[in-house]
Amino acid sequence: MIPYVDRDLIRSFFQAFFTIAAFVLVGYFVSVLLDQYRFMFTGSKFKWVMYYFIITVPRQASYIIPVGTAVSILWVYTVKARHNEVLAYLVGGVSPLRLARPLLIVAAVLAVVCYATIEFLANPGDRIANIVERVNIQEKGADVISRERNVFKKGQGNRFYNVKYYDSMEQTMDLPTIIDMGENWNIPVWRVDADRAEFKDGQWYFENASFRRFDANGAVTQFNQYDHKVTAKDLGVELEEELGRYLRERFRANEMGFLELVNYISLFREQGQPTYKLQTQLYFNFVIPMGAFVLALLMCGHILRPSSAGVVVSFGGGLVILALYYVIIVVVRQLSMYGTFPPLLAAIVPNVAFLAFGVYMLHRDRALV
Repeated sequence: MIPYVDRDLIRSFFQAFFTIAAFVLVGYFVSVLLDQYRFMFTGSKFKWVMYYFIITVPRQASYIIPVGTAVSILWVYTVKARHNEVLAYLVGGVSPLRLARPLLIVAAVLAVVCYATIEFLANPGDRIANIVERVNIQEKGADVISRERNVFKKGQGNRFYNVKYYDSMEQTMDLPTIIDMGENWNIPVWRVDADRAEFKDGQWYFENASFRRFDANGAVTQFNQYDHKVTAKDLGVELEEELGRYLRERFRANEMGFLELVNYISLFREQGQPTYKLQTQLYFNFVIPMGAFVLALLMCGHILRPSSAGVVVSFGGGLVILALYYVIIVVVRQLSMYGTFPPLLAAIVPNVAFLAFGVYMLHRDRALV
């Protein structure tokens, strides 16, 4: 049987939490309408705008859960403190940790829900939303989703791909140029140019292709021109097994789930590409949900203490802590995205520091029961 005090705290928490969530979602709904108002009354696009709103709600929920958890806990204990209930519990021998326990458990559960929302709803929803917005609402055509222009990628070793257009849906390349620079980076070993390339039956076929091989001084030692379709094997070169997947990598890392990010990180490492952006997204997919528990602990430690400051001042102090947490998280994330700070440390250090600070505030000068 859940004690009365726990039930009362949990009930008050969810009342505040759902009020905040509803308020934020209404605001987001209005912003979507304002953003898409030019298209809403053209044909049947209003239903697509509504669909776009619905499938992007999980992404908004992933942001609401940590912040909503923190503000709701701050609000609940502030109201209790204003009515002297918190002081009564503390004087009666109930420790701050015991008083915070039910909402810390709720915050931990919401952190798991937040991660599941990001992994299984928000990431797939963002992909669909991107297509719906550009194809069904803005009517830009399906090719804007799959067709990339001026793709330049580094492959395995010192191999480079320069493609005028790459269509990931059809798996075709227009005007591809492939150059292998060898070990010295200065002089190419071989070069392939073609009008078009198509992936079919497990291999790439090149149309109107030319092949050049160079010596150590950069002079052409072999030249072949083909007026029929040839494979990479016919040209005497071996391309990456994951070439099609890699060329389409004008990806949005924030739309990827855990396994997809891990696979891309492994692929990039094999090809000698920097992975700090992918690693940052991978780790921060955990940091955002973790924020629900970290912030809950901070809010409990801040508000569950006797203070000479007024209730309003204490509530404002909690909001300052909340803002400080997100400022630091955003800063270290940006540093990590640009490779200035190791991604794993960027994800761990701020949260460990804030967790330690929250534990300190919750235990400071008090005996536990």
